[in-house]
Amino acid sequence: MDARILGAVRLMERNIGEDVQIDAVASAVDLSLHHFHRLFVSETNETPAAFLRRIRMNEAVFRLKWADEATGEIAHAVGFRSRPAFARAFERQFGVTPAAYRKSFRGEAMTLRDHAGFPVFMRELPAMQILSRRYIGDIFRMRTYWEDFCARLPELGESARSKLYVGQIYDDPRITPPDKVRYDCGIVLDVESFPLGRERIPPELELIETYPGTYASIRHIGHYSSIPDTYDVLCHKLVIPIGRVPAAAPALEIHTAPRHLQDPECVDVTIMMPVE
Repeated sequence: MDARILGAVRLMERNIGEDVQIDAVASAVDLSLHHFHRLFVSETNETPAAFLRRIRMNEAVFRLKWADEATGEIAHAVGFRSRPAFARAFERQFGVTPAAYRKSFRGEAMTLRDHAGFPVFMRELPAMQILSRRYIGDIFRMRTYWEDFCARLPELGESARSKLYVGQIYDDPRITPPDKVRYDCGIVLDVESFPLGRERIPPELELIETYPGTYASIRHIGHYSSIPDTYDVLCHKLVIPIGRVPAAAPALEIHTAPRHLQDPECVDVTIMMPVE
């Protein structure tokens, strides 16, 4: 992805609850509004406004499903200044009101897999420096993403001796169209010993920080296709019962081996959901 467009995407993701103006985003990445719009569509297959609207609605769906916030609170959290405006936008996107969506989801019996051996718990994490690459597409191509990412890594020496790999997922693949799921492959770095220096990071990679704060955590060991179920277990058993709400940051998937080197029948990953 063009670095300027990726910068714009990151800017919108960080400010999902703010009054984001597309012309201001274009200016922030040093592009005219016309050029920004054209390049954004070329890189992402959707307009900047459509992208912003979609990620706001995706965040709203997640909160309706897993948090007990009032609709007005959710509206504010995803950048709407009034509950009626949010309700209208939500109904245009999903065909039902926010209240009806929540009632339908909560009313369905959820079959959760047995995670007796893998308890859920809270953990405080500092910001981690991650050398990463953004991928957009079908989440079931995860192994391809990780293989591509690892092939692009420079020689990291002592800065990556821990071999801690971090995926960041921004969308629920059961809600987001398969060609638009956002995922970052990354590796934890000790920036002080990073041999290339910030100014010499390969152009197709970027150095970012993870969200510092409280995470709800669970370990998943099993088939890759059941990972969404593990997210549901995490939210159902921990986030809602203790009254937490999701933080405006992506979930982390932490591995000691990149996904393409793991057996797809037995993926070992710690899933961490940021909460407030």
